[in-house]
Amino acid sequence: MGAAEIGRNLISKVRVLLFDMDDESGAGRELRQLLEDCWNPFFKVKQHTIGILNFGDAAKQLSSVLSTARPEIGILIFNAKCRSVASEVFSAWFKGAPGRPFIVVPPQSDDDEQVDEMLLGPGAPEFVSRPFQRADVLRRISRALSKIEKEDEAPRHLEEKIPLTRFIGRSSALLTCLEHLPAIAQSNCPVLICGETGTGKEICAEAIYRLSPRVGKPYVPINCAAISATVFESHLFGHAKGAFTSAEQSSPGLIRDADGGTLLLDEINSLPLELQPKLLRVLENNEVLPVGASKPLHVDVRIIATTNENLENLVANRHFREDLLFRLNSETILMPPLRERVSDIPLLARFFIEQICAKADVIALDLSQEAMQKLLLYDWPGNVRELKSVIERAVRHCEHAVICDNEVCLPHVAADTRAKSLKNRSAEFRRREISHLLMVSQGNISQAARQGQIDRRWFVHQMHRYHIDPTCYRPQSSPRPRTLS
Repeated sequence: MGAAEIGRNLISKVRVLLFDMDDESGAGRELRQLLEDCWNPFFKVKQHTIGILNFGDAAKQLSSVLSTARPEIGILIFNAKCRSVASEVFSAWFKGAPGRPFIVVPPQSDDDEQVDEMLLGPGAPEFVSRPFQRADVLRRISRALSKIEKEDEAPRHLEEKIPLTRFIGRSSALLTCLEHLPAIAQSNCPVLICGETGTGKEICAEAIYRLSPRVGKPYVPINCAAISATVFESHLFGHAKGAFTSAEQSSPGLIRDADGGTLLLDEINSLPLELQPKLLRVLENNEVLPVGASKPLHVDVRIIATTNENLENLVANRHFREDLLFRLNSETILMPPLRERVSDIPLLARFFIEQICAKADVIALDLSQEAMQKLLLYDWPGNVRELKSVIERAVRHCEHAVICDNEVCLPHVAADTRAKSLKNRSAEFRRREISHLLMVSQGNISQAARQGQIDRRWFVHQMHRYHIDPTCYRPQSSPRPRTLS
């Protein structure tokens, strides 16, 4: 691939910050010269695009460098003597420039665990080996920049149409989810929002309402799991006077309260089976039959439903009507879990810290690198809601200006897991990731490496290290991994 071909695909005046911690080898000067020679016709690299910094206390200096240089890409070259400092640089980069690509260039022939730990961390998508190969370096820089273009363009495009102030994050998983929200909002069809607890389904529903032509009309949210089964029918569909003993006067019900506007049925998987035909009637005929009434009443309401369970499984187990599911999922939105939005964790954590501190009228706290790493390695079964709870507790317990890792309490981590070293947790994470990528690619190593945005040579090395056989993931083979001979 030629420089001109790559150059046409890149954004202009890109800022690359190259951290040279191996000055004796001359690798930093070699890489800088390679980039300047190839990019100069397109990006004027020699004008403040690339700077080589030799760090003594790297992590402490990095925050000021990031604020002044504002780089789009970070490249770290280090030798065997400064592995621990290199790890600090990576952690500080991910904290100061979340979501920005970071390229690691370890010592030649280095096979140390420290390299693996840095590469395992979110935000380190590329791995460049020495000696440098011109085409390989340019391809990885180009791929990193293409991600920046997508990340920058998507929020700008969406901000024009979506109230993003309630959606904190820039990850591709979140932006992909939000991409079709404006078009969905403009229609009048039912919407089913699926996702685990705490992923922001209610926020998504409210965004649809605010983007729709029905904004300004009633918006009535109902938590189906919070209403007693004995009063659910009259509460939702209304009742006529005298319909039951305590019905001294008629009640319109929440569906009619939302007439002309939008009704949110939160946790619709909790809707009693016997009431589902009545809701289906609302969806199909725009009619509601109050309890004790003889004639249905016309309603004009758009229904948005959320679920934290797989409704198809409920249908299979006869706990949910299939025809109702077909009507609800005219448009389906899947909210990604937080473990698929790892690059958003620093943004969310800082947002919650600032929000909590502002409410308490105190100066905003900071997060230590160790605390941030702890947040990044956690699986977050409770998603964003759990993260907010953890941050609230950490702010309350913090005795200084910086939240330490021992003040970040993760309740769902088992005692034996909590005692494991970062190295062991990283190994488990990498083993699962390698296996998942091979499963998705059906054992195609090149495709798996591309999907994981990982250097193919390093990917092969990891397969051998964890005794994972790619042939076990190919269609003709058994799905169970076996030990490599």
